[in-house]
Amino acid sequence: MMATFSRNEDMVTLRMVLAIAAAALLAPTASLHSQRRHVVPGDVSVQGSRIEPYTNAWRMIQRRPDGTVQPIGSWLDSVDVVLLGGVEYLRRIQTSLDREGGVQNRQVHIVNRASMVPHQSHTDAQGRTKQLAFGPQAIVGSVSFVPGAPAMEVRTESPAPAFDFEIAGVFLVALYLQPGDTVEFPSYTLEPTGMTDAGLPKGMRVVSESITAVAHAAESVRAGSLGELEATRVVVPRGGRRTLTFWLAEQAPYIVRLSVTTPRGTIIWEML
Repeated sequence: MMATFSRNEDMVTLRMVLAIAAAALLAPTASLHSQRRHVVPGDVSVQGSRIEPYTNAWRMIQRRPDGTVQPIGSWLDSVDVVLLGGVEYLRRIQTSLDREGGVQNRQVHIVNRASMVPHQSHTDAQGRTKQLAFGPQAIVGSVSFVPGAPAMEVRTESPAPAFDFEIAGVFLVALYLQPGDTVEFPSYTLEPTGMTDAGLPKGMRVVSESITAVAHAAESVRAGSLGELEATRVVVPRGGRRTLTFWLAEQAPYIVRLSVTTPRGTIIWEML
């Protein structure tokens, strides 16, 4: 026998169906706020154009496994926008200073502001240098592991498209990470083509490695003169039992805290 319903019962049933459908649409889901994605150069989800120029300064401390803490220096950080051939690029300059104020390391990274595709990089660590120019047909540059020694030429033809994670937290800001997100992306790195008896590389080439960043819940972080800020904690596991942790705020200078943890302890960057 076919069941029959009154008009009122039909209306009640319809309202229930609509209510259930609306609840399903409005309810928060893991796919909206927790997702795993893989990004490559050209991905529209990478938006470096949101990054505004800033300057920042940090104190650096080391916390050893036994709990002892000691200051090890300071770190200067700035991002500005430069025009090259009519195209906007982000230029990040980082300088590491020892406790006496002596320069230990200076890094300059230039990336396309919109896509975060690398353009140039230069590092000078007390005479040990690395400089690279990134192009679609080749990556060229030089590297020197011994101060004063002739630089070793680097050239890699037809490189696979990748980012340059040496720009570090600034790249993570461009990913619009939300708590629960896991993002994988390729990044250029240098590897030796062979080793000498003295333990130095015979040559160097540029290769691509996969890096994963995991965003966790926002935390209240002391950000120097800016006071307490809400910042998303982003963890990036690296090789050699090394873990990078970034605390990223919505506004400049974006990176409000950083730590690098190894079996020998943790180095912490705290904003001044």
